[in-house]
Amino acid sequence: MKPIDPSLYINRFASQMEFGDQLSAVCLTALRITKRMQRDWIVLGRRPLGIVAAALLLAARIHGFRRIFFRNEVTNA
Repeated sequence: MKPIDPSLYINRFASQMEFGDQLSAVCLTALRITKRMQRDWIVLGRRPLGIVAAALLLAARIHGFRRIFFRNEVTNA
């Protein structure tokens, strides 16, 4: 069974996080982080949505957004 590519979920979840006009920049950064994780074998044995959440959190902070993840929701800090 082939593993699911986490980068397929980035745009779907990023659009719900209210990044405004920087949505494409945050998505591109999250995609680069995800590809780097795949290259370094970090994604093996982990759920794709966890990888996406981590990549989006890092990308948001890189672009100056503060997001806090709670179990099933994302809030602005």
